[in-house]
Amino acid sequence: MNTRVLALCVSLAVLLGAGARLPQDEPPKTDPAKVEAPKVESKGEAKGDTAPAKREALKVELKLEGTFEPAARHSIQVRTQAWQGEMTIAKVAAHGSKVKKGDVLIQVDPAKFREAVAAAELDLASAKIQHDRLVEEIKLAAEGEALLKERLERDAKDAAERAKYFAEVEMALDLKDIDTGLQWMEDGIADQKEELEQIEKMYKSEELTNATRDIVLKRARRSLDRAKARYEVFQVRAQRSKTYDFPRALEQVKLEERERAQALEAWRKTAPIQKADRDGNLARAKVTVKQQEENLAKLKKDESALTVAAPADGTVYYGQFDGGSWQGVEEAQKNLKVGEKVSANQALMTVVPAELCVKTAVSEDKIAEVPAGTEAQVTPVAWPDLNLSAKAGAPVLVGARKGEGFDTRFELAAGDARLVPGLKAKIVVVIADLKDVVTVPSGAVTEESGKKYVKVVEAGKPVQREVGVGKTNGERTEIKSGLKEGEEVMMGKDGK
Repeated sequence: MNTRVLALCVSLAVLLGAGARLPQDEPPKTDPAKVEAPKVESKGEAKGDTAPAKREALKVELKLEGTFEPAARHSIQVRTQAWQGEMTIAKVAAHGSKVKKGDVLIQVDPAKFREAVAAAELDLASAKIQHDRLVEEIKLAAEGEALLKERLERDAKDAAERAKYFAEVEMALDLKDIDTGLQWMEDGIADQKEELEQIEKMYKSEELTNATRDIVLKRARRSLDRAKARYEVFQVRAQRSKTYDFPRALEQVKLEERERAQALEAWRKTAPIQKADRDGNLARAKVTVKQQEENLAKLKKDESALTVAAPADGTVYYGQFDGGSWQGVEEAQKNLKVGEKVSANQALMTVVPAELCVKTAVSEDKIAEVPAGTEAQVTPVAWPDLNLSAKAGAPVLVGARKGEGFDTRFELAAGDARLVPGLKAKIVVVIADLKDVVTVPSGAVTEESGKKYVKVVEAGKPVQREVGVGKTNGERTEIKSGLKEGEEVMMGKDGK
């Protein structure tokens, strides 16, 4: 039979049963209990194409899947500050063993460590010797620089004074001395000529033997000849001194003056650089000594880190718990053996206290419905008959990747000895437990442009009506406004 005809017949039957009234009259108030409505399944779904709005209780649950995780866990490492060398295991706690706070978890053989300490002590001693040597060198250099400065300044001053004296005084005196010498020799030659002439005249007038006369004249002539010869030599040398030796000597003293001045200027420019270099070397030496001292101190402190004790009572698990499962367990079981080597500051095992929690991801649209303190029921997948009470913590609202939920922890009110980290769990959160509210099947509600609608059967015809909706459990939806209890709404394709 056609659906619309059937709906019309039902409506007519209702009208006839109540006594026919005119359309303009107010519809009769009927007892909903006497109105025949299509029967619904136990879940509230209409069997046919229509279903009545019902007043009932509505429980809304959020079902999640999670993982049992340690409520607190302690990552175990050989935590050293300076020692990064070879670490050979001398003792190690077994995987899965129960430990008390203070029990030894890992003991590293200290032999190589002690060798490193001895080497660090030698390095420190060497660094201190180098520092002390630089201190003495700087002290001596400062004294030497003061003497060098004094000598260079004195040399430059002496050279300048010599150049000035030679140019202004000494060269003029030397030239005058040459001229005087030339004049003296010329005068000597003239005097000897006069004496020779007088002797010759005297010998002509006096009665002397020929032998005596010849001797005197010969000596006078030889003396004159020698004077002439010396004069010629002196003339040549005087000319050489005037034209070459004295100008070269002047150039030499001026060159020496410039060299001394340049040496002083070079020292003035390079001395600060050399001092800064020495000071820098000393500063680096001080830093090296300090670093070696700190390194040695850290190294000595590291000796206590070679014995790793349990920070709390709990169970030893090799590897690390991350992302809901244990990571690196097989590798750790292979490496954590006596005689094997481990690296410093690397996570090796985890101590897990008895308390567990359940971690899950809550989607963004459900975060507001699971505030901190929300109660939930947790059921381990491995033991479906075990129900545990829990309360939600605040969700972690950072770090979620696109399409994933936000991490939320549920703290268990009580644990169970069978539970271990990594087991899966189902979580049920009652986010609403409404009493005496009007509901319709969720399939009857449609949405257009952000508004919610149902199609209500009026006079056998579906009429679209805007409604205000509340909570939904997926099967039924709360209607807050726009629809009364008992009104029939369309379902399925005809309700669209």
